[in-house]
This record gives sequence, structure tokens and C-alpha cells, in this order.
Amino acid sequence: MSSLQSVVLILAVSYALIGALLLIVLVYARLHWSAKAVAIILTSAFYMASFAGARGLLGWATIDRLPATFKLLQARIVEPHSLEGDPGSIYLWVETLDDGNRPSGVPRAYRLPYRNVLAEKTDRAVAEIAAGRPQGGRAADFG
Repeated sequence: MSSLQSVVLILAVSYALIGALLLIVLVYARLHWSAKAVAIILTSAFYMASFAGARGLLGWATIDRLPATFKLLQARIVEPHSLEGDPGSIYLWVETLDDGNRPSGVPRAYRLPYRNVLAEKTDRAVAEIAAGRPQGGRAADFG
């Protein structure tokens, strides 16, 4: 288990313990059942929201959609490996471009499912970057 996975596991166990403590307190609290239900629902919603928000902070490449326009900073192609059951992935490190084609954000890593056509496009783009010609892109090109 990697250190990031252990951190996620520790957070999940911690949240479960906090939820269990809340349930114990609510069992003995003299509150109307509707107030107890609202507390449980709010706590559960907080767990889901914090997990979704923390997903982007873990350092893993996101599977979210690429920005509409971006500058490709670097890429890595991981080809499928049938013996290990790995379907392959294409990792892109991109910087979002604004309407004036200027970088407008912090670079972000994206993971796309492996496809031959996409791997070929990515390979050409990496060659252009290595030749000193920065690559701009559109999400439609990598979709």
C-alpha cells in the first residue's frame, strides 16, 4: 500500500469513527427524531463533499474532463499490458488557457483511457515539445 493510499485509509477510518461517535451521542440525546435524522444526513453529506474536494489534492492525476483549451506541458503514455490486466492510460500535464490564449491556471495532471489514436496524437505532441515547439490543445482533440 502506497503512502497516499494509507492516508486515504486513515481519513476514511477517522471519518467512520466520528460518524459512530455522532450516532452514539444521538442515541442518548433527547432530541426529536427529525433533528437526529438531519444531523446524520448532514454528516453523511459532509463526508461525501470532503472526499470529492480532497480527491484533487492527493497528487493523483484526475479523471475529470480536460479544460476547453490548454497548453500541453508534458505527457506519458502507459500502454496496455494484457498479462497484468492493465488497460493502459495516457497522462497529460496541462495548463489551462484563457480566451486570449494566455495561461490562466496552475498546471494539472489528467489521466485519459488508452486509445491507439490518442496515443499517436500524444506521441506527436511530445515530440513537438522535445523539439522546442510548445503544444496548445483543445479538449475535443483529446476527447
